[in-house]
Amino acid sequence: MDGESGRGYNTFTQVGRVRQRYPMRTLSAPSRYDGRPAYTLVYRAYRSMCGAIHMVDEVRRAAPGVYLGMGTWGFTGRQRRVARPFVLTGPVGPYRGDIGTARRGFMPGPRELPGPRT
Repeated sequence: MDGESGRGYNTFTQVGRVRQRYPMRTLSAPSRYDGRPAYTLVYRAYRSMCGAIHMVDEVRRAAPGVYLGMGTWGFTGRQRRVARPFVLTGPVGPYRGDIGTARRGFMPGPRELPGPRT
């Protein structure tokens, strides 16, 4: 996308097949939890179920091939303050190309990136 952000998608295996779903905009942003830089996944930038529920994930590398994440989703500020931890492993393969329909003119705001502003 530009020198500061990119795009991606979730990859998982379903019924023995590799699936790509839920496109997102990726960027480095201050964490909502400690203010330090976090790899941030903003799903609202694309039209999908994850975008519709305002999902945002923060990911940090814990070890080679292991990543710890904190996800949030919800329609209200209160719902989006509930941290949902997860673990990712990979990569499982090369990037397979862009998917999804971007929301025209979308710019992440405080709903998606509530961490401290620099």
